[in-house]
Amino acid sequence: MDRLLLLDTTPRYTDEMRQMWVERARQAREQGVASLLDSLLPVWFTPEFISAEPPAVRYVRECFAGDSGEGYALACDALRTADLRPLAPNIKAPTLIVCGDQESPVFQEAARWLESNIRGARLAFLSPARHASVLEQPAEFVRIARDFLTGSP
Repeated sequence: MDRLLLLDTTPRYTDEMRQMWVERARQAREQGVASLLDSLLPVWFTPEFISAEPPAVRYVRECFAGDSGEGYALACDALRTADLRPLAPNIKAPTLIVCGDQESPVFQEAARWLESNIRGARLAFLSPARHASVLEQPAEFVRIARDFLTGSP
């Protein structure tokens, strides 16, 4: 049986966050993707995790150093305009929504919305974690994902 995992996501960004994507796209085009890193790391990871400088944080730093400004800006444009809310009730696959327990309130609300609007969906919070919860808590994620993928819906 097919299954769906939704990780630290939202079906639609708020108007305020849509404006953030415009600003990030502009900055990526003008200054490069690496210029965004100092403002993004605290969104993605807890302060303690960043200060420990584990492989996940180093990986994100390295990825951003090599990313294309235009490519990232185009991704920002796509995220800014997406509205996938009408699709949620059509999802029939067993679904697990994963969210960091220290994620922004907007994303926690989106996770709860997805759980409420996808029939039979389950929501799991990883702790402590923010937006990149699966990178911050990989062992906990593997455990819950394995249970979900091998268990009954």
